[in-house]
Amino acid sequence: MSNWIAITEARIKSAKLSILLESVQATAAAKEEQDPLPLYIAEVVARIRTAVAQGNALDADTTKIPASLEGLAVRMITRRLKDYCELPLTQDERDQAAEDRSYLNRITDVPLRFESPDDPIESGVASAGGIEAIDVPARLTGRGRTSGL
Repeated sequence: MSNWIAITEARIKSAKLSILLESVQATAAAKEEQDPLPLYIAEVVARIRTAVAQGNALDADTTKIPASLEGLAVRMITRRLKDYCELPLTQDERDQAAEDRSYLNRITDVPLRFESPDDPIESGVASAGGIEAIDVPARLTGRGRTSGL
């Protein structure tokens, strides 16, 4: 089993949210809009990866998050989907949302350790290459040093 997982539409459906997904897709079709689920998944994954990056190596696959944060991601996506359909959150969902925000802030503020990525990158920012430094003589400045030029 992988330490880091990709949050996909199939994973969301397996969380027993297929009725909500059908409602979202019907709402999107009625509004003549694209299905918002891929965007919501990408936004939630990016938010979680940003928080996790504070104290952990990230997986090279930008669609993956630590497996232990799957529930957090599914809850965050569920709230976005309900908002899209203009469905109210229950009091329990509002309480859980506050706890989730608090947990994400804690992950960011006090870098918590999570599972090691399956394909780690060195830092949260991919490197495009190094810079080669060369020795150059000091520049001559001022009229006195440049013979009045």
